[in-house]
Amino acid sequence: GLDAYLETAGRLSFFFNWDAAGRTWADDHALSVAARSLTLGGNWNRHSAIRFGWNATRARTVDLPSGDPARLQTATFSVYGTAGSISYNFTGQQSDLNREADALRLIRARELVASGSWQFPLFIYVKTQAFVVRYDGTEEESVDKFLKAFVGWQPNAFTNAYVGWSGQRHRDPANIIPSERMVQRGLFAKMAYAVQF
Repeated sequence: GLDAYLETAGRLSFFFNWDAAGRTWADDHALSVAARSLTLGGNWNRHSAIRFGWNATRARTVDLPSGDPARLQTATFSVYGTAGSISYNFTGQQSDLNREADALRLIRARELVASGSWQFPLFIYVKTQAFVVRYDGTEEESVDKFLKAFVGWQPNAFTNAYVGWSGQRHRDPANIIPSERMVQRGLFAKMAYAVQF
């Protein structure tokens, strides 16, 4: 593999990653594929209230269900920042997996992710996380959704407590019928305390 990183005085940064993974086999298939990937990306960090990030990946891999060589293309764009007591992050991503032999679209995933946090007096904070992923192609057509929200209290780096709710709708990978959907909802809580010696 090879990694390179460059940052300018204007708070622009760029990165490059090339990786040759060698021979890769799919489950229960004899055919192997010479897997490799190339990623280019960058960030703009001049203002803390609004920042941008982007990257694009092109790779050769193996399609696990069929064992055929496939081409993967992914593009991601993010807007994030911190303004006062509010931090946020919005990310959009699209990934395409196409069969190498005839460029047949095996699966395309389009994902939107949003997260945010609000800091209140008395060391209280609120955080939210959500994403929606839409799949389409010859292998699957479905939509996954996830939402999490929780409120917490963190007076210092060694003490943290929170309680929240999460819900998720997705395909159960253990089901024989691919169209079967699962809905999961639940409450969660955590209390953490550390002592420094």
